[in-house]
Amino acid sequence: MMISKPLGHVTIRVALGAVALLCWASVAKAVDSQVVFEKVKTSVVQVNIGKGSLGSGCVLDPKEGIIVTNFHVIEHAKGEKVTVAFPADGDGKTYPVEGYLEIVPTKDIALIRIDPSKRKLKPLKIAASLPSPGEHVYAFGSPLGLSLSFTEGPVSAIRTGKQVSDIADQMFGKGMYEKEQGYDFEATWVQHAAPISPGNSGGPLTNANGELLGLNTWHLTQGQNLNFAISAVNVQQVLSKASRVVKKFSSLPPPRKRAPSGMGPGDMETTRATW
Repeated sequence: MMISKPLGHVTIRVALGAVALLCWASVAKAVDSQVVFEKVKTSVVQVNIGKGSLGSGCVLDPKEGIIVTNFHVIEHAKGEKVTVAFPADGDGKTYPVEGYLEIVPTKDIALIRIDPSKRKLKPLKIAASLPSPGEHVYAFGSPLGLSLSFTEGPVSAIRTGKQVSDIADQMFGKGMYEKEQGYDFEATWVQHAAPISPGNSGGPLTNANGELLGLNTWHLTQGQNLNFAISAVNVQQVLSKASRVVKKFSSLPPPRKRAPSGMGPGDMETTRATW
């Protein structure tokens, strides 16, 4: 009896301490999420193509007015009016996109430009390294047009283009990744569980420091929270080699053709239908 009482008392104290620790961790995580949101929100854009299509993106270079998004977001922009909005402003104002500086369809990356004199721009810093599985990440964008939506979740894996290709071959048949979606093996993909939907395409995936880890690009509907972002490593490669000469959207290559399966190479319509 003399021993059991102290042990019981210690057990209760430990249990209460564990509950308090869990509550503190939950509050700390919520505060961290709010800090990330406030840090990143002014760098996030909504990319509007014509009257119906949209995607997301973020500012990379404020002096040059460079914004990054997915290629499939602007793939059908030829002959269309292209604008960006900064949802964090809350004023509904849009800014014309002058054109594109670089497109890399095989990695689904596009650099577009706006006039930097029209608005003060805040860039996102590109993370120096890939995230680790289990690291908490944050997704920003306009899913289904719901601008400046914010979700979070863990990194599930870092996958090479070859790994994703092998998985796609098993699920959909040989050639889905390279021939039908048009991606290459040099792409590095961040698989994560922060929920994304059509309209998130091109929007930033960040770490807890608000640094860019990748661009949310696609997700598999055959499972749950199987979301993929083209890595910031690939974004940095494109930015480093990009021309600073603005090209008009009229010079975009013809949109890639849909495959017979109906799962085409990543254009906006296919993204909505498939991903």
